[in-house]
Amino acid sequence: MGLLARARRSKGGHYARKLETALGEVKLRIPRDRKGKVSDRRVAELVGLWFGYRYSHETIRNLTKRVQEEVEAFRHRPLPRRP
Repeated sequence: MGLLARARRSKGGHYARKLETALGEVKLRIPRDRKGKVSDRRVAELVGLWFGYRYSHETIRNLTKRVQEEVEAFRHRPLPRRP
């Protein structure tokens, strides 16, 4: 079964997002995932499809872990008191 056929079966539509890059704005249609999870392999496959870059699923996993750590650190940072 092809990539697009699999995507049609497991997705619940799309939502729009804009991504600002050094080359300008990119408009994205993000597929909704009914299962709530996307595998590292699937993300690597989609990055290659959308942007033409090839990353291994291990690289995607490492990037995801790093981003999650940064998000958690941001969420738990001390906030300055208001005057």
